[in-house]
Amino acid sequence: MMNIKGIALTIVFTFILSIILQYIMFKVSDKIKYTYPKNQLYGLIILSTVLNTTIFVIYGFNIKTFLLSLIIMINLSSINIDLNYKEIPDSYNLITFLLGIVLIILTRQQYKIFILTGVISFSVYLIIVIISNGAMGGGDIKMAGALGFSMPYHLLFTNKLSYYPTWYVVTQEIIYFVFYSSLIGVLLSVFIIYFKNGKLKTAIPYGPFILIGYIMILINKNYMYLEILNVILLFLYTSYWIVKKLNEENNGKSSI
Repeated sequence: MMNIKGIALTIVFTFILSIILQYIMFKVSDKIKYTYPKNQLYGLIILSTVLNTTIFVIYGFNIKTFLLSLIIMINLSSINIDLNYKEIPDSYNLITFLLGIVLIILTRQQYKIFILTGVISFSVYLIIVIISNGAMGGGDIKMAGALGFSMPYHLLFTNKLSYYPTWYVVTQEIIYFVFYSSLIGVLLSVFIIYFKNGKLKTAIPYGPFILIGYIMILINKNYMYLEILNVILLFLYTSYWIVKKLNEENNGKSSI
């Protein structure tokens, strides 16, 4: 764990990094016809700063954690596009996947865990989409699979890999990933249905919940307070923009 000075310097560095990279993502998104307002950009900068500071404080600053920070920032932009357009760009999922592959190469001694988690995450979400008759989109499946290739990073700092077989660890990762994502999604859906005049068939973007599930697994459980802080911030950001978009849609319909 860093000392106070180290944490302060990390926050400053991460804030500057977040401004630069989130602005780049903002411009790239605009170029590929996924424009979103600047107040969302400011929100993403804050989220990115908190999330990546958490990663650097827990795991230190090195090339692997820098890759994780890039993955997080790219997927923050992805969920923002999902909130606005109910789509996740394939290009962003591809970059996430490629960064995950680089991380696997750098962490080659445990490559099987990373590859299996990625492949099975994709497969499980594909099955869920088939069973639910398309309740989620193809972008969600690809996002879950792409994130799966970097999700087991936290295991390198535990003794699980020494005590349990690979199949058991991977199964546990996937179960928690799906459970956390689904739980957060259900909680917000219930809130919208009962308090914001939503309907059972109200379309809610699922990408943000996949990212929340990923973050909940990625953050070491010895830092539960940081996990709770990040999840609350992501949940509040997602809730605010989903409810805002829903209200805009309802107001648009009532004026017709």
